[in-house]
Amino acid sequence: MRLPELIVRLAEPGVLRVNGRALTMLDLVLGDDVGHRFISGWRPGRDLLTCEDGAGNEYGVVFAEEGTFAYVFEHETSGLSPQRHGILTWPGALDGLPDFLDADVAELVTAATLCVWWTPGEGWRHGPAEFPEWEDIGAGWLIELNLNPASLDEYAEELAEMHDLDFTPNDVAWVFAREELTAERVAALRPEADWAELARVARRIGYPVTGP
Repeated sequence: MRLPELIVRLAEPGVLRVNGRALTMLDLVLGDDVGHRFISGWRPGRDLLTCEDGAGNEYGVVFAEEGTFAYVFEHETSGLSPQRHGILTWPGALDGLPDFLDADVAELVTAATLCVWWTPGEGWRHGPAEFPEWEDIGAGWLIELNLNPASLDEYAEELAEMHDLDFTPNDVAWVFAREELTAERVAALRPEADWAELARVARRIGYPVTGP
C-alpha cells in the first residue's frame, strides 16, 4: 500500500487523541517503562502523544487547535537524508508542512520515516516524497492501533505476555471503551500498581477516573 492509499485510512485527530489517552493509561497501569505517553500542555496550546517500543521505533502526534502532525520512525529504514530543520527523513517528506507546525516539529522530531499533517477542511496531507510500502516505513502500528479493533486485542495480548500477567483482552476492554479508571479495575490487572499516582495522571491527561 502506497502512502496516498494509506493516508485515507488514518483516523481523525479526535480519535487519535481519545485512543492515545486510553493506551497511555493501559501502559501505565501495567507498569510499562516504554509504550504510550499522553502529555497535556506539552507546549502552549499543544498536547502530545508519543509511543516507543523499546527497540528503536517510535511515533508521535502533536495536537493543536489549528491542526495536527503525526510522524513514525522505523529504525531499520535506510535512505533517509537531512531535510527541513535538519530532520532525517525522505526527501520532500516535509514539503508543504504548515508554518504553524514548524516549531513543534523542530522540537519533537529528529528522524521520521512517515510525516503527515491534518488541518480542518483538508484532512490528512503529506509532502511529495516517494515512500516505500507502508510496512517498511513503520506506519502499521499507528494505523492499525487507531483503526482496527482486533489490533487492540493483539496489543493487549502482547502486553500480558510481556509483563507475565494473567489477563485477556476482555479484561482491558474498559480501557479502550474509555470507561472510568477505578482502584478496583487497576488492582485486578496489577495489584501492586500505585493507584494514587495513576489517578493523578488520569486526571491530568483527561482520562475519566473515579475515586480519591
